Amino acid sequence: MLVLLIFSVLVLLILLGFPIAVAMGLTAIGFFLGLGEPRMIGAMAQRMYSGVSSFPLLAIPFFILAGNLMNTGGMTDRIFGFARTVVGHVRGGLAHVSVLASMLFAGVSGAALAEAMGLGVIEVKAMKGIEVPFKDAGKLAPEAIYNFAKKVFLEHGPVDGIYMLGAGWHNLPVIEMLEKDLKTTVLSSIPAQVWATKKILHLNEPVSGYGRLLGEMP
Repeated sequence: MLVLLIFSVLVLLILLGFPIAVAMGLTAIGFFLGLGEPRMIGAMAQRMYSGVSSFPLLAIPFFILAGNLMNTGGMTDRIFGFARTVVGHVRGGLAHVSVLASMLFAGVSGAALAEAMGLGVIEVKAMKGIEVPFKDAGKLAPEAIYNFAKKVFLEHGPVDGIYMLGAGWHNLPVIEMLEKDLKTTVLSSIPAQVWATKKILHLNEPVSGYGRLLGEMP
């Protein structure tokens, strides 16, 4: 009963708009005082301090600094360029280049955070995209996504499939249009999640209008 009451107070504070950390702290302090255990507040402060005084946590800013220094000095550009020379000609070359460059970079830095800050910036620049502010990415019209995907597909030749990452519900009709025009399979995260859910629930009825994945369910 006490656990349910504590959880209810925590959820209530979160729904009232308190930050999660503040809601957890106020809930703990309130129940410590209400149960007549004020000395536990001192122990809570000690646990909070020990949680932020770990060496791995303190090292995060230095990993990020290392990645930025490697970017500024051009080291990540040279690593990425070498990987592109070795495997860039293979079909799906950017994915192979990213894996090989990450292997090389891991031997230099030994830190995943530094790799994300270093190679991540270069790999994002290597991908083609629609020039639009990040805050307006969700407002792209389906026609703009369709035209861009078709243009890139025709420029780079036939592929086994197209994956549309982060396409919202209003862009789902584009999937079937691209499949009909380009004669290839187009996948997106939302139909993939729906497909997985239907398979778990043993619902095999096809759903038309959202591409082959849902339209040709067994």
